[in-house]
Amino acid sequence: MARFFNSHASLVLTVILTLTAVTVYCQDKCPAIIDWHYIGSVDIYNKPDGKIIHQMKNDTANEDLIHLDILRQTDSYFYVFMQMNTIRDTATGWIKKADYIGAYLKQESFPAMDLTIYKDKIISNTDKIVITKWKPVLLTIEKYADKWVFVSLKQNGKTYKGWIEAHKLCANSYTYCN
Repeated sequence: MARFFNSHASLVLTVILTLTAVTVYCQDKCPAIIDWHYIGSVDIYNKPDGKIIHQMKNDTANEDLIHLDILRQTDSYFYVFMQMNTIRDTATGWIKKADYIGAYLKQESFPAMDLTIYKDKIISNTDKIVITKWKPVLLTIEKYADKWVFVSLKQNGKTYKGWIEAHKLCANSYTYCN
């Protein structure tokens, strides 16, 4: 009988922790990645427009890629905690916003699909932007607010910008969180 209650208590605790993680996706921090295609170094500053205190770079040859949590933001910078996948290198500081900082859409469908983003942080048919036949790529994170992320993307020479619900994004270079 005790084994039955312990296994169910463990299951209930797991469900609660999972729901909590989904609920607070971008309230305190916003998970993101440095695009694995980006081969340059990312400069980490002690403050916006400050001094470089560290640099990190994706190691695509060894599949050791940068993951980060965006903790705060200004118009031009993110305050982040960054780490390599193997946790051999970590850093906390400010990085300049750039098109290689982003996340993927969960439930992507290849080779193309429709993507919906919104002009405001409200799901509304009048404020939605539907990008038809979108070819799934990294969505650039511009900013975040509560459970929403403001993203940008380019398709067919046109730039689209809008809000997407944070829980629809996946900050993982190895899987699309499907």
